[in-house]
Amino acid sequence: FPCVSVLWLCQPALVSMSYGAVDTPDVHVAGVHRSTSHVSAEDLRASPPRAAGGRKIGVALLVACGAAVLLAAFAGGSVAAGRRQHGAVSLDARVADDGGGMPAAVSASASSSPAASELVLAVSNQYTANWSSPLNDGYPWKYIVEPHSTTTLSVVGGAANSEFSWQVDGHTIHGDGATAVHKFGNRWYAKSYHVVVTEMRDGRPTRRFGTDVMCKYVRREIRSLTDDDRRAYFDAHQVMYTLSEDEGQEKYGPLFRSKDYFNRKHAGMPGCSAYHKGAQFIPTHMALTLEFEQSLQSVNPAVTVPYWDWTIDDAGLGGEWRASLVFDQDWFGSADPANDDSVVDTGRWAYTPIMTKAWAYSQKTNPYGYLTDAWNMIKKPYLSRSSQIFGVTNTQPLPTCGDHYMCLSLDNWMDFTDCLENYAHENVHQLLGGVTHSEHTLERLVGRQPQYRKLYLWLASRADRTIMALHSKKVMECPEYCAIDTPFSDCKCSCPSLEEDIDADTLAYLKDDLGVFTFLSYRQYTAPYSELISAENATITGLGDVDITSIKEMLKLYCNPGMIGDQYTSFATNDPAFWPIHPTLERLWHLKRLVGNESFDETWEDVEGCPGHNEHDLQPFANLVGEKSKRHYSNKMLYDLFDPRNPELPYLYEHFNWPHCEAKGLDFAAAAAKLPNAGLYADFSVYSSRIQWLNSTAGLNATDQDGDAANFAATQIRITR
Repeated sequence: FPCVSVLWLCQPALVSMSYGAVDTPDVHVAGVHRSTSHVSAEDLRASPPRAAGGRKIGVALLVACGAAVLLAAFAGGSVAAGRRQHGAVSLDARVADDGGGMPAAVSASASSSPAASELVLAVSNQYTANWSSPLNDGYPWKYIVEPHSTTTLSVVGGAANSEFSWQVDGHTIHGDGATAVHKFGNRWYAKSYHVVVTEMRDGRPTRRFGTDVMCKYVRREIRSLTDDDRRAYFDAHQVMYTLSEDEGQEKYGPLFRSKDYFNRKHAGMPGCSAYHKGAQFIPTHMALTLEFEQSLQSVNPAVTVPYWDWTIDDAGLGGEWRASLVFDQDWFGSADPANDDSVVDTGRWAYTPIMTKAWAYSQKTNPYGYLTDAWNMIKKPYLSRSSQIFGVTNTQPLPTCGDHYMCLSLDNWMDFTDCLENYAHENVHQLLGGVTHSEHTLERLVGRQPQYRKLYLWLASRADRTIMALHSKKVMECPEYCAIDTPFSDCKCSCPSLEEDIDADTLAYLKDDLGVFTFLSYRQYTAPYSELISAENATITGLGDVDITSIKEMLKLYCNPGMIGDQYTSFATNDPAFWPIHPTLERLWHLKRLVGNESFDETWEDVEGCPGHNEHDLQPFANLVGEKSKRHYSNKMLYDLFDPRNPELPYLYEHFNWPHCEAKGLDFAAAAAKLPNAGLYADFSVYSSRIQWLNSTAGLNATDQDGDAANFAATQIRITR
């Protein structure tokens, strides 16, 4: 109690050190230690000015408070370390421990406080030293340490003038009194270590305390990393994107993989995707990310994949999110390069190459032989990004706190994974990739019906799955080969069978057999756009004067899209910014599994027609946690492997706090644990940024406002029901 009281009094010192409330995660922004709940829009922008001063007072207060805490500890005889305590074990118990240490500490569920004479272990590093809650928030391990990170082990509760000796797994480590500094050295895989500290007086042992600590990598928001750790991540990442697989494996070992290995693997085979548009999306992308992470750790064993929580940028920057610090020149580079080809031409990732002459490497190439989709007619083989899509600026918002909250509120696996794929993240890829040099543009549609501008932009931004369907069913035809000097106008795709008038039978074929216009989701109850297509009158139901001509104009966009940025293709992994995206979704999945109630339905509904989508279908991943087996995982095995409570999973997430979302009244933990699923996403539409954006007429220009606004609003309600 004395320690708790003093710590409570010391909160101002901690606040002055972190520039924010102590109960929120810390973020390093351009070298300034800040709390995300107090980061302004200017802090989120690329290349912000560095702040200075304001820390010396906090340091002095913290030192003073630290001394007070130690005095309180000795005076009170007890201390709180984390949320639960491990008791000391008397020397008489050594007879039961053949290793010379002590039996394992009590389970993590123990809630009793230690007796006055007990020793207590405290674990910290450069990240957790200033946290008000322990690293193991939500996870089932009391003591968590990180590999290759300087870790401070401290024992509190020792008698005055005592000396201490330290051992880790039976090996003596150097200690300075009640504190020892150590680096745990496991790489790639999780490992449990046994720590023993012995208290001695006059050279004789008096008490000994032994406990297990779990060593796992910790994935942090990219802005939460120290400058040195972030630089180390990018440096290792750049090595992977520079060396070939043979060069990398010769230098770094068999777990090294090149970027083109991941490009080919993520793209998969021609036809339906084994990784997308199904319940396998989350497990397979977590497996791909872990495989990528292990390749990074072959280069530098201290790094791990960060996550990018774009809801922070949406909350702080809104429509100007492309100015985020995440797209600083030394980080991921521009989200909207200012050149005609949209090539990332400045910064760390300038001119990141796309493999050329790739016909022998992959079954999926464009006609020029580049490692990209067959319909992507890029002429310059380098990483590209654009804010443009079919001739207009893509003004859709990033998925927001509301979208993530909506997903966490669902009470069954099929809805939850569908929501993560289609609402919580998908248009991040679209917004970063973009489509340029299109023969046909949205302006032709908008010019005819300006009141539907947002709707057409929404439809255009779902083009990837429609294009894939048209191509896989051979409705879209693309050249097999074009010489490098072939003009862009002579090397393009088309849909010959759709160039004539489209009758009701053709429309029904597009809708029912190809899934064209099924833009929202593969879950039937979400009212996908296919339900809005009327084969009887060849119109889009509810759109009134949106006739067959408008449908044909949309199909022209899809049948010859032009040049597509990497993130909007099957080869999105060629963009370095791809990798922090999906860990953001897994963090939500961890929260859901850690605090979700027992009524959550984990049933996996199998489907017909596409290999890789069903629960027991095999995926091309093996040996992710050191099994030394060539057996491939099934989707069910991956689902189990990535359980956050699995001691073999090599990593966890830094925290489950979203202060910028809580400021909007959205409690993610409560959503994950308590809210029932209403059966339709639309019941949560108040939280979805994109649904709000569609239903609003605020972004329409003056011409649009003169259109049939009532019909427009009614249409949007129908779409999102």
